Amino acid sequence: MMKFRLPHVFHCLTIGLTLTAGLLAAGCGSNEVIAGPDVNRATLLIDNRTATAMGYRLDWESQIVISDGFRLLEMDVFDDIVVAREGGTILTVLEARDGNTRWTEVLGDPLQTYVGTARVDNRLLVSSSTGLFHFDVETGQLLDKHRLATVVNTRPVVINDLAVYGSANGHVLAHNWRTGFKQWAYDTNASIDTQPVLVGRDLVIVNEGGGVLVLDETGHAIGRRTLFGTLSNRPITTDDTVFLASKDQSIWALSRRGCRARWRYRTESPLTDQPILIGDVLYQYVPGEGVVALNQIDGSVVWRCPDAKGRVLTQHGDRILTWFPNSVYEIDIATGRLVATHAMPRLLDIQADRLLNGTIYAATSTGRLSKLVPSN
Repeated sequence: MMKFRLPHVFHCLTIGLTLTAGLLAAGCGSNEVIAGPDVNRATLLIDNRTATAMGYRLDWESQIVISDGFRLLEMDVFDDIVVAREGGTILTVLEARDGNTRWTEVLGDPLQTYVGTARVDNRLLVSSSTGLFHFDVETGQLLDKHRLATVVNTRPVVINDLAVYGSANGHVLAHNWRTGFKQWAYDTNASIDTQPVLVGRDLVIVNEGGGVLVLDETGHAIGRRTLFGTLSNRPITTDDTVFLASKDQSIWALSRRGCRARWRYRTESPLTDQPILIGDVLYQYVPGEGVVALNQIDGSVVWRCPDAKGRVLTQHGDRILTWFPNSVYEIDIATGRLVATHAMPRLLDIQADRLLNGTIYAATSTGRLSKLVPSN
């Protein structure tokens, strides 16, 4: 596995910008310091005025390595690092505190399909459709690699020593990431494209036939139900309840054991955006209704905000922030009133590291990343 030495291979591509004392842009043989709260440069991905209006401040802006002809595909945010992968299989790990590159690796053949990453202590587990790579989080050293027992479709969910995947042949694969061997598998009879999720110590699986399955960590079924449509997002769970926003035009709340319906909220449109649970409120963007807040206990409507769209990023003070391509919306959590809309036309994706007063990370397809931290 070859390590890049970035200044020699990708001239003028890597930029580390920090805003603790100012923004330092490094590239092409010259440095420029951008400092002060009134800076509003068009070159910034999210300018200071927009960040301030959202109740945030710009902490740093950085650039990951993107090989010619490719674009950023995914970004994963952890407490101390941000992991970004582009289509040419270059994996970049940034320091969350300052945006500097910790290490960069070439994963392999660009024709290989990579399904996602997971973090276990000092290991970064990077999964392709056929293999699992272990990298040291600090150094990028390849610690181990395994071949998976079947071709997988989804990023893994890790429970103890198991990395659990969904696969195209309908199998739930529990791969022991310590030993490198299959621990168990369970056949669901339809392709699984939705990432398995944890509910307590159990696993929730949804396949393309609309089948919902709850397995314990040994691979035994403890709950089963069939919906009238599949998911294009992932389930949300509490210790005893599974929430699903389905293409069958419904939001379901199912019990963990037995998958009994606790409530169902019917909509006029198939649901594709990700639901988010904060406290006792489940938030879901419903086309034709806007962002809808539901009481997670009984499914009753808390409020609807018809003027906002998208998935919830985080709750900041008395507002929630939602992201829909090209815009961030601010909604009053008590009334559902739209407070503000912020146009962000250059962004590919935006994520928060926590659901309450989260730090926000925004990215473009060309690999520009910005970090915003709450200012109050």
